[in-house]
Amino acid sequence: MRKILIGFLFLFSVSVFSQDLKYGLVVGANAYDIEMKGSLFVGSGKSPFNVGGFVDYKIKNHLGLKAHLIYNTTEEGSYYYEDNGARLLFEYTKLKTLQLHTLLKYDVKEDYSKGFYLLGGFRMTGILDAKSNENVDLGNFYNKVNLGCMFGIGTTFLKNFSIELVGDRSFTNTVDFDKNKSKNWGAYANILFNLEPLFNHSN
Repeated sequence: MRKILIGFLFLFSVSVFSQDLKYGLVVGANAYDIEMKGSLFVGSGKSPFNVGGFVDYKIKNHLGLKAHLIYNTTEEGSYYYEDNGARLLFEYTKLKTLQLHTLLKYDVKEDYSKGFYLLGGFRMTGILDAKSNENVDLGNFYNKVNLGCMFGIGTTFLKNFSIELVGDRSFTNTVDFDKNKSKNWGAYANILFNLEPLFNHSN
């Protein structure tokens, strides 16, 4: 994840000098349902507040590339283990994660970033810290990195603000416990603020 952070910061620094790149802040929330195959049972997860940054590169009038780097604290619960009956493992778990979303953006209007657009791409999530409700370290319970695919919609308004609703489906296992296999279905709601005009007065 350190390489991901360095790469994102490099893109951000380059964007300051490019008229085809926008950059700024992204805040939002996400929630997901957990599908588990194996001896574990669990419900869902949610993060009420995500924060990070984004870069948005215009390739053509309709087409662009986006990257979001997001930090959040996610709560999952409860985890049960089937062992001659359901046994509670954790009342809930708390995860601190760093996420990279790499997205292809298709703008419906001919002028880029001036209206409704479609998004599709991939997510990489690195788990920085994992604890149970009793503050037990769960670093060995979760896989350190999980991957997913994303598809959603967004719209730009008031020139420098955007809102997005992006669906997410994980395609790698999120847990590393007793041969269980976990896949998540979820969605992200994002609000983005373009900071590029504050630093590039030539546009």
